[in-house]
Amino acid sequence: MFDFASESALFIGSRIGFSTVRRCGRGLGTLLWHILPDRRKLAVESIQKRLGAGRRQAEAIARESFKSNCQSFAEILLNPRLKDSLPPLTDIDDAEQLARVLALPRPIVGITAHLGAWEMLTGCLSQHAHCGKEQLVVTRRQKNMFFQKAIVALRSANNLRIVDHRNAARPVLKALKNNAIACFLADHNCSEAEALFLPFLGKTAAVNRGPAILAVRAKALVLPAFMIRAPNGRFRFHHLPPLDTTELEGTADERVEAVTRYYNSAIESMVKKYPEQWFWMHKRWKTQPSGSRRVQTEKNQGTE
Repeated sequence: MFDFASESALFIGSRIGFSTVRRCGRGLGTLLWHILPDRRKLAVESIQKRLGAGRRQAEAIARESFKSNCQSFAEILLNPRLKDSLPPLTDIDDAEQLARVLALPRPIVGITAHLGAWEMLTGCLSQHAHCGKEQLVVTRRQKNMFFQKAIVALRSANNLRIVDHRNAARPVLKALKNNAIACFLADHNCSEAEALFLPFLGKTAAVNRGPAILAVRAKALVLPAFMIRAPNGRFRFHHLPPLDTTELEGTADERVEAVTRYYNSAIESMVKKYPEQWFWMHKRWKTQPSGSRRVQTEKNQGTE
């Protein structure tokens, strides 16, 4: 069954086109907007509170985010075709700087978010970065093993190594010490044990410090990067200046906190700039600090 899942996913992905994926994804987003009232309410209310938007504006942003997010999920099918199809459709901000960073003999921790065309970002990086580095993507395992097998096959189509987040520390650290690129989605809610509690859009959120821990231990560069949707079916690969963990001062915990704050701030700034492309239906602020951590967080941050 699992081989069938992989082969079927790759077969579909090798034949489906960008326009078909866009129509299907956005159509699914419209459907979910109507049949998931709880998620619709969550998205609209979060946008109102976190961005200070009026009801009508919040609904417009939320509706578009449903379409954009479902399109992103559908775009995983395009991975087998990205080698030939994506580069002509993509503009890269400061391509020369990106090439210089990727060419350095240093490990790189790539940070992105559920923003824009996130499923296509690593494929774009793979095609533009002829740097000889091994590329890993740390992802969460799907509960349905049929879909898990299909998703891994599609994500691996661009010579990416997929690593389960539950057992990521050892293999990722080993790869980073060999100057690999390890990519993480760092905008999702996480457990209190994994979290550093920081303000995110004005409210305390659990920010996963796992990528920061690995970056500090591997003495890596931390590179926030995002695949933004542009007009006319095009994409823009946007990246921020890398943070060099070897230049940070303080204890190991202080350096981990500095890195976590850096990528949390980078994601926050991009969500503010492209709110209609972010995953608002996610329960981003679900985990809150408890006990002494709650008291200390409120004292340090003064957030709600």
